[in-house]
Formats: sequence, structure tokens, C-alpha cells
Amino acid sequence: MKQGFILFLVLAMISILTIGVVSYNYWIRTKSVFANNAVFDLKTSYLAKAGINYAFFLLQNDQEPSDNLNEDWARIEPFTLGGGKVRVKITDESGKININRFKENRTILCRLFDVLELESGKIDAIADWIDADNIPLPDGAENEYYISLKHPYFCKNAPLDTIGELIMIKGMDRKILDDEEKGLINFLTMTSGNEININTAPSKVLEAILNNRALSERIISQREEKPFTNKTEIKDFLEPTKTDLFTCESNVFSLESTGIIPPHYQKKIKAIIQKNPLKILYYKVE
Repeated sequence: MKQGFILFLVLAMISILTIGVVSYNYWIRTKSVFANNAVFDLKTSYLAKAGINYAFFLLQNDQEPSDNLNEDWARIEPFTLGGGKVRVKITDESGKININRFKENRTILCRLFDVLELESGKIDAIADWIDADNIPLPDGAENEYYISLKHPYFCKNAPLDTIGELIMIKGMDRKILDDEEKGLINFLTMTSGNEININTAPSKVLEAILNNRALSERIISQREEKPFTNKTEIKDFLEPTKTDLFTCESNVFSLESTGIIPPHYQKKIKAIIQKNPLKILYYKVE
């Protein structure tokens, strides 16, 4: 009986020790995973920052009199750095339509939505989000609509701070905003001036401005062969009434830099900068 009890105690102690060893090993492995994740998170952050700094360098050293898609900043290949990979994309915001200048650009925006095959009623909803009053347009929405939602919020009644804000507007969804080919993020901005860069504007923006697909295609062909370098060249190519809508110089660019460590660690930084004088208008780590 006594021997059986001793055997029981020994087995119990072995079980307890086994559980302790397993638990300790699990704790060590968990701590190791967390430590590795922290290291990779830091590395990818530095890689992404390196990409942003490289983009700054390219834009600050761009001495060309005009901006076009044949320049170094527009054709950055992914590169390796410190055992990882950096992917950088620079986009000219001056090639897009300023959504915050809604009153001046409403006709152009309506044509853009037609080109993108989007419901024209969404235009009213955007207008109501930006304008200062609380009177809804026929297809728009003001506070009454937004506070009736399952997760209510107020209509902004002020200019957009980011294009991502569009997702909060009645009728908008992620696909309308982010679709690779037709996403509004490719065609709208909050930072450009009155003139659109004829060398960098997407074909759908040109078509919306000119209301002429054939002419927009001719512009694309011309700038691929020889980009426009001044207003005179634009005037010679377009009718005089259209010339004032365009420029060939840009001063605001969006940057996207992704630091990658295979197989699945990455960090992304998005920024919008003014080139001259250099000023960061927006900066976000994702």
C-alpha cells in the first residue's frame, strides 16, 4: 500500500514537471515569436522609411522644366536593401481632379462618373458632404440620413481631408474607391490647383475634362512620344478655350513606400508632399 502511494506521488511529480517543462517551452517559443515579430516590424518600418526618403531625393533633384511620366520618379523599380525589399510608387496629384473644388468642377466630375459608369446620384451625396449647409440635394444626403444609420455619424459639411473619407459618403463603397482600374483614388485629389498636368493625367481624367475620348487618346499618344514642356505647346495642340485647363508642371505628389521581408512581413507608409517648398501634407504608417 505504502509502495503504491509512493509510486503515485512519483508519477504525479513527473506529470507536474512535464506540464511545467511543456508550459515553459511554450512560453519561450511564444516570447521568441513576439521578439521576432518586433524585429521584423522594426526592419520593415525602416525599409519603408528608406523608400520615402528615396522618393524625397528623386523629387528634390528633379530639375526638368516640366513633369511627365518618362522621368525617374515615375518609373521606380523595386530594390533590395538590408536583406529586404523596398517598393516605391510616386503619383502626381496634379494629374487628378480636385474634389474639394466641387462647385468649379461639378460638370467635369459628372462626366468622370459617366466615364467610370458610376451612378450620377453619388455626385449629389459628395456635394452634400462638402457643402456647409444641411439641405440635401435630390440624390444627396445630410445629417438626417447619416444619423439614421446603424452606426450613426454626422455629415461633415466641410472639404475632405483625405480621399479615403469618400467611403463615409452615401452610396460609396471600397470597390468604388480602390478598384485598380476604375477606383476614384486614381482620379480625384484634395490638393491640386485649378490646372491639370496634361502629361500625367489618366486618360479618363482627360476625357472628363475635354468631353472628347478621341482627343484624350491623341494627347496620350503625343505625350508618350514627346511630353509637353510648356503652355505654348499645349496651346498649339488644343483649342484656345481648353488651354487654361492644363499645365505641364506639378508641385504635389503622393508617395507610397512598402518595406518587405519575405515571406510575409511588410510595412507601408503613405504620404503626400509639396515639392517646392518641401512640405509634408499627409503622412500615415499602415
